[in-house]
Formats: sequence, C-alpha cells, structure tokens
Amino acid sequence: MYHKGPHTKGNVLYKGALQGESARSVWIGDVLIGPEAIGTDSYEANRNLVLTDGARAYSVPNLEIESGNIEGAGHASATGRFDDEQLFFRAVMGFLNLKLDDWLLLVSFRKLCKSFIFRTSRNFQNY
Repeated sequence: MYHKGPHTKGNVLYKGALQGESARSVWIGDVLIGPEAIGTDSYEANRNLVLTDGARAYSVPNLEIESGNIEGAGHASATGRFDDEQLFFRAVMGFLNLKLDDWLLLVSFRKLCKSFIFRTSRNFQNY
C-alpha cells in the first residue's frame, strides 16, 4: 500500500487458510507513507488459519514512513490453528452437519465475507 497524498487512510486485512502438508503462503506487507502524505492513517494485517500439520505461513511486514506528521501506522500478523475447546464449541452449537474444514473456513472468513457482501450490495444500490 502506497500513501502518496495527504490525509489518506488505509485499513487492509489479508486472510488465508492452508491445508496439506506442502501448503505454503508468503505475505509481504509493504506499506510506504510518502513525504507528502501528512495526516495519513494506515494499518495492514495478515491472518492465517493452518488446517493441517505441515502447512506453513510466512509473513514479512514492512513499514516505511517518510513523513514526520502522520496520524498512525501499523501492521500485524498471526498464524494459528483452532484448539480443542473451539472444536468442542462447534459440536455443542450444532455445526456437526458441516465438514470440519468447511466449518473452520466459515468461522474464519465470516467477518470478511459479511463486510464484502455489505459493501458490494451497498455499491450496487447506486446503479
């Protein structure tokens, strides 16, 4: 993400799910705030769900700030698995009719999908 002009905002979320012993992902999160980008507020995050043993996710966050007058800037990355307690919750809440992998993806990507559907439907109302 490149912030070139003043008072720009960026809030980016990358999500991934990896399955299979040889599954790999690499996220390189480059955020550059240029010298003219005063008042910029930028955040970038990467979240990975590892579904099987052997899968690996690598994150390389980069943040370069060339302006001394910004609102804020940051980045984060997390990679993990669901633990036994979370899987027990799945059983108690009645999600047993879904395959485990489908349920894990549904839970992990729910917020992202809801946001996308809301924004997309809102944009189409203008046409």
